[in-house]
Amino acid sequence: PSSGGYSSLDVPAREIDAFWLQRKISAFESDVTQQQALAEKVLHILQNTDPRFIENELVFLLDYERFDFIRLVNKNRKKIVFCTRLKKAQNEEERRAIEDEMGADPEGTAILESLRSTNKKTDIKREQGATATTTTTGKAPIKIENVGAGASSVNAKTGKHVLDLDSLSFAQGAHYMSNKQVKLPTGSFR
Repeated sequence: PSSGGYSSLDVPAREIDAFWLQRKISAFESDVTQQQALAEKVLHILQNTDPRFIENELVFLLDYERFDFIRLVNKNRKKIVFCTRLKKAQNEEERRAIEDEMGADPEGTAILESLRSTNKKTDIKREQGATATTTTTGKAPIKIENVGAGASSVNAKTGKHVLDLDSLSFAQGAHYMSNKQVKLPTGSFR
């Protein structure tokens, strides 16, 4: 799974540092200069407040093959933005300004508390959750490993992809796309 090996799409705030995005991008981009440029562009896009704009721009920038990565960064948008900016702060004054900005945002406050928390065992248990669950289908119990809440995984023996359509479906049914301007990848048409 390309979602980073997490049991869910929730990335612990402590793992995100100034180069977290670049390390994640290195999984699919080998050129270091390109990694840095993509990391900066992704961080800039994530600072926007409109979730639709963010997802569209990330898909346009990274293409559909990176959808697991796009979902991961979109779900952890504020953590990535705040933690990356905090770790890149050049001096204490800049760091305090970012912490003040985080304190004004409810989600930012939770991230700040998570970073300041000293009880690591409680955080690790809360963030990891259950790594595996068992279910019964009437015959024998089947162990199901969490693959990352979502989109696709590869069966090691057959090499076939399994796509979780439920994670891709809209919770409220079909949606009409009312965007006036649409950017499609090269070779696609409307």
